[in-house]
Amino acid sequence: MRVLLNCLSSRSGGAVAYLRNLVPLLRPALETHDADLLALGRPDQQALLEAIPATNQVLVRNFVGSSLGRSLWERLRLASLIRSLGVDVLFTPYQVGTLGPGVRNVVMLRNMEPFFGGEYEYSVRSRLRNEALRAATARCLRAADAVIAVSDFAARVATESLHVDPIGLRRIYHGRDLAFGSDSESVDLALRDLGLSDRPFIFTCGSILPYRRVEDIVAGYGRAVSGQAEPPRLVIAGTGTDERYSHAVMASIRSSPARSSIDYLGQVSRESMVALYRRSKLFVTATEVEACPNIAIEAMTAGCTIISSATPVMREMFRDGALFYSPRDVDSLTEVIRSTLLDAGMAADLRNRAVRRAETFSWESCARETAQCLVDGGPTRPTGRLQASPHR
Repeated sequence: MRVLLNCLSSRSGGAVAYLRNLVPLLRPALETHDADLLALGRPDQQALLEAIPATNQVLVRNFVGSSLGRSLWERLRLASLIRSLGVDVLFTPYQVGTLGPGVRNVVMLRNMEPFFGGEYEYSVRSRLRNEALRAATARCLRAADAVIAVSDFAARVATESLHVDPIGLRRIYHGRDLAFGSDSESVDLALRDLGLSDRPFIFTCGSILPYRRVEDIVAGYGRAVSGQAEPPRLVIAGTGTDERYSHAVMASIRSSPARSSIDYLGQVSRESMVALYRRSKLFVTATEVEACPNIAIEAMTAGCTIISSATPVMREMFRDGALFYSPRDVDSLTEVIRSTLLDAGMAADLRNRAVRRAETFSWESCARETAQCLVDGGPTRPTGRLQASPHR
């Protein structure tokens, strides 16, 4: 059996982290089923695919720099490539893509933003993108032979909102990256380079998008540290694709009474992220829309004291490894931040619970379960070619 992993849509963020952690483990997991792993990707993904022999890699050098280019390439070339390679299973680790005719098609549901974006203030461009992605996702998931949902919450959206057949649906969590749980000299060096060695700080991160509610964290932090001569700083890392919301977040920072203690870092390196998690006094997330957020697993692996919005998916991720507050209730968030800063015993207990919860997430388990899903039998559907995803 030959499995083709289509990586063309894996361009940034969580998609790249998924490949980096899964690919080295997926190949041996498939070999236990007498299945061979091949990869379709771009030249800039070679480091992510190095566990796959070069003879099993197809690297596309033209036309895939944009979503439109990728879509056109897949529509024109993917079917013939599948035939020439003798592919039996096409695995697209995203929820929209071109499905291959005559093979078992497996896709993933890992982005919840399109299904709840209408509840937030987006720019016109972002709103149209979400609407297009929602429709394309529903078509693709219903046409696929199997769907991997990355959380119970994502699985419920798939069956209840998108009407995906539950028979072909699997829930497979992401794993934890052990690098976020290790300490080294580089951690303190990274903090020094960021200018954060001299004062405690509260940390939040992730894509700067409306559903992440960064403005709530800014407001809650400002109230929680009001009157303190030298409060812990608030450090924000991440960038976003919605210009309107990015401006709104920056405006909330400028208007905060604690603005002199807030650092917006933008995009930072993976090494810096490890350091920020490991040395934070608190990790706070106000996100309301997630599937299986890497930031949650990373924060738990790093042993953070975690404060989170009490949304279904975040409760599923953290369980007892976080202290929850009512979403959008800034007064509740303020009180939780203030009380956690004052109670060292509670903070230490939360850190220990987070680490224990993190230990339940494993890339080895993810690879084994994914391999099993890929090789499971069953008839393939007579799919045609579906349009690939818009830019995400």
